[in-house]
Amino acid sequence: MCDPLLAYFIDEAHEEWRRQFCVEHPELRERVKREVQMANTGERIWVNDKDELPNSTPTGRTIDILKMRGSELPSQFTNQMEAVGECLFGTVKSGTTDIEVLASIAHNKWMGMNASLKPVQPRLFVQYEQLDEIEKEKDRVFARIALRLARVS
Repeated sequence: MCDPLLAYFIDEAHEEWRRQFCVEHPELRERVKREVQMANTGERIWVNDKDELPNSTPTGRTIDILKMRGSELPSQFTNQMEAVGECLFGTVKSGTTDIEVLASIAHNKWMGMNASLKPVQPRLFVQYEQLDEIEKEKDRVFARIALRLARVS
């Protein structure tokens, strides 16, 4: 696992995502992801339960990310959050503290790491400024957590 600060960032970010998800979807008690294997690369990735990713085959494995801590998530998610955290901590340490700038950086980093999901979630693969407020807030969460943790580290 990553260093303790990044591990804490991952747990905090996922916990905040869980809170936000429950507010946005009070009727839902689970958020299932299913694992698929990409035909062209053999890579296994987790996708939303209802998403159909072209050129992929389900492996039969599922998880409920609503019932997991950030550190318990598959490496696909923890590695992404760790990379976003590292990027944001470095940016904050260089003097950038504007939430919107940091959120935009987090979003760009996420897009770069998730290009394979563009066919099933095209509305997320736009510039930060074009996202709706709900999606922007998800990136702001990362920015606020990074700012808070960078100040105490």
